[in-house]
Amino acid sequence: MRRLLLSLYVVIVAATVGSVLSFGWLWTHGLRTELARSAEQTALGAQSIIESEVHGVPVAQWPERIEAIRPHFGYEVRLFKLGDIEGSERNRHRLQQGLPALDEGNEIRYMLLPLRGSDYVVRVGIEEQPQETAIRSVEGFFYLMERHLAPLSSQERIEWLQAREREVKYPIRSVPLTEIPDEASRSRVRAGELVVLDFETPEERYYKQLAGEDRALQLGPFPRYFLERIIEYLIWVLLASTLGGALYFWARPLWRDMLALERGANAIGQGKLDTRVTVSTRSAIRGVADTFNSMAQRVQELLRAQKETTDAVSHELRTPISRMRFGVEMLERTTVAEDRERYLQTMRNSLDELEALVDESLTYSRLTSAARRLSPQVVNLADWLAEIVDDAQQFAGDIRLLSNVQPENAVANLDAKLVARALKNIIRNALRHARTTVKVVIHQDAQHTSFIVEDDGPGIPAEQRAAIFEPFYRIDNSRQRGSGGHGLGLAIVQRICDWTNAEISVEDSRLGGALFRLRWKTSEITRVNL
Repeated sequence: MRRLLLSLYVVIVAATVGSVLSFGWLWTHGLRTELARSAEQTALGAQSIIESEVHGVPVAQWPERIEAIRPHFGYEVRLFKLGDIEGSERNRHRLQQGLPALDEGNEIRYMLLPLRGSDYVVRVGIEEQPQETAIRSVEGFFYLMERHLAPLSSQERIEWLQAREREVKYPIRSVPLTEIPDEASRSRVRAGELVVLDFETPEERYYKQLAGEDRALQLGPFPRYFLERIIEYLIWVLLASTLGGALYFWARPLWRDMLALERGANAIGQGKLDTRVTVSTRSAIRGVADTFNSMAQRVQELLRAQKETTDAVSHELRTPISRMRFGVEMLERTTVAEDRERYLQTMRNSLDELEALVDESLTYSRLTSAARRLSPQVVNLADWLAEIVDDAQQFAGDIRLLSNVQPENAVANLDAKLVARALKNIIRNALRHARTTVKVVIHQDAQHTSFIVEDDGPGIPAEQRAAIFEPFYRIDNSRQRGSGGHGLGLAIVQRICDWTNAEISVEDSRLGGALFRLRWKTSEITRVNL
C-alpha cells in the first residue's frame, strides 16, 4: 500500500510540474506573443488620438504640445526621436512602419506610438494590473478625445468617433447613459468620473460622460486574439489533460493487475487450484499478488494433503476393521474358551490400532490445516531430553537407549511440547527398527543446534529418504507394517520442522542404520523472547 500511495504521489507531482512547464513553454512560444499583438492593436487608438492632437501643428512645436498634455496622463508621456529609441529589432521595425510597439521586458511598462509622417515617437508609460492603474492609463486619451469632441456638433462627434473606430477596429463611440448596465455606475459617470466595467475580462470597457449631453464616451471592449480569449480555459484544459493522462497511465497497469487478481480468484473458486497470478516486478500490487499466490499454494497443498489423508486413512482403516469383523464372526462360531480369548485379544489389538491411527490422523490434520501459534519457552536441553528419553524407555524393550547433550549447560528457546513430539516420533521410529542400540545426541555450537537420532537397524535407501516424510508412506524390507506404525509419525515430524524453521535430513549412521538430524540456527533457537 505504501508503494501504491507513493507512486500516486509521484504521478500527481510529475503531472503538475509537467503542466507548469508546458504552460511556461506555451507562454514563451505563443501566448505572450498573442497578448502582445492584442495590446499593440489596442495601442492603435492611442496612436490615432495623439496624432490627431498634433495634426496641423508644425513639427517644431510638437515637443511643446506633448508637454502641454502630459499632466493629463496618469503616467509618463515623452517625445523621442526614432533613433533614440532602444529596443528589439522587431520593435524598431514596427516603429519604422508606423505601427505601435510595446516594451518587451517581463512586464509591459510603456507603449511606443510613432507619429506617422515624422521620425518622432511618443512613449506612454502604462501598468496593467490594478483597476485604479488601468483608469489612470486611459485618463489622458479620454482628455484628448474630449478636447477634439468639444467644439463639434453631435453628428460631427459621431462621425469623428466612427473614423477612429475604423482605424483601430474596436469600439470608440458615443452611447446613451442608459446603456451603462447598473445605476451605481451611471451615477458615477454623471458625476464626471471615469468608470471601468468588467475589468480584466474580454468585455472590459471604459465610460465618461460627454460634456453637454446625456451620453457617455465608451472605449472598448478591446480586441482579443484567439489564444488570449481561451487562455484561462487552456490552462485548466492543459492541467486536466496532463493530470488525467498521467493518472490513466498510472491506473492502467494497476487496473490490469487487479483484473488478473480477479480472474485468478474466480479460477480458484471454480476449482482450478494450480492458478497463479503473474504481475510485473514493478507492479504497485506485487505484494498483494505474491500473497495471493502464497495463499493459493497453501490452499492447494492443504486440499491435496486432505485428500491424501482421507484416502490413506480409509485404506488404513480396512485392515483393523477386517480383523475385528473376522474376530466377531469367529466368536460367534466357537465355544472354546482359549479360542474366544485369542479372538478377543485380536479385537482389542485392532481397537488399539484404530485408536492410534485416529490419534495420529487428528494430530497430522491439526498440523496441516492451520498455522499454529508457537509457545516458546527457555529450557535446559539436558533436563528436557532426559524426560523424553524416560518416556521412550517404555517402548525400548531390549534396545539400549543412549543420550547425550553437548555442552551439558546448553539451553534453547523453543516450543517444548511441539518439538518434544517431533523428537519422540523419531525415537520411537528408531526403536521399532533398531537391532540393539538407539543413540540420541543434542549438539550445540555457535552456528547450529542439532538433534540427532541414530539406530543400528537396516537403514533407509537413499532414493526413498525424501518420501518417508509423506503421510502413510512405508518403505519395503524390514521398515514396513510388521515393524508397527501407520506412516504418519515422520509426516508429523516434517510439519513440526516446517513450523519451527528446522532443517530435517536423513543420513547413514555410523551404527549401521539410519541417522535423523533436526537442525536450527543457534542464533534463532537460543534467542529469548521477552
